[in-house]
Amino acid sequence: MFEELSKLPSLYGAGGEVQLGKYIVSILVSMFAGYVLSQIYRLYFSRHAPADYGIGNSFLLMMPAVTSIFIVIQYSLPLSLGLLGALSFVRFRTPIKRAEDISFILLAISISLCCAVQYFHVALFLILLVTAYSVLRKKFSFLDVFSKGTVLVTLHDQQEIDVDDVISTVSKQFSNPSVVSSQSTDSYYSLVFSIEGQSDNAHATLIAALRERLNPTTNIDLFYPGNELSI
Repeated sequence: MFEELSKLPSLYGAGGEVQLGKYIVSILVSMFAGYVLSQIYRLYFSRHAPADYGIGNSFLLMMPAVTSIFIVIQYSLPLSLGLLGALSFVRFRTPIKRAEDISFILLAISISLCCAVQYFHVALFLILLVTAYSVLRKKFSFLDVFSKGTVLVTLHDQQEIDVDDVISTVSKQFSNPSVVSSQSTDSYYSLVFSIEGQSDNAHATLIAALRERLNPTTNIDLFYPGNELSI
């Protein structure tokens, strides 16, 4: 037992030298993969609203950074242990509530890890798989989470929005309203909810119903995933 414990200092200081050539190749491939993934993100949400393109644009910077982290910690046990504490300082100012955005972030991390260990064929397979699904999802509506006939409503105001009151008002004239997200940031309130089974000409009735209960300053936007109509 004491012999094993005596080996800990040597293991703790064990390291290696990062090969510059392999590092450059991994970073370049990771940057290219980040660009491709950002385009896939746009394709995936081409029938959705509203897509947070800030997340998609960040892949070009995020993935080389994550790749560098995984490359460095391969050669340093202290860094790999300290990484847990260092990354705990990273915080998102706005919470990411949409599961699809989180899935793309996890996909970016997975591809970055593949680039770090130079499993480029695995990274290529992941990219091709997501690309194929995004193309099929756009072409065939049954693969889309938001089926045709669904309207997404976004409300924005500097005054607090009563979620229960809004949903109760909408429920009187429209069936199955469902809250997608509700958040407040720096005295700015927003609410996103969906209504299924509505035609594109239902927006006038819906806006009239909302205007009766909302503040005059509230911004109302409607989006129909089937035909991109937004007012």
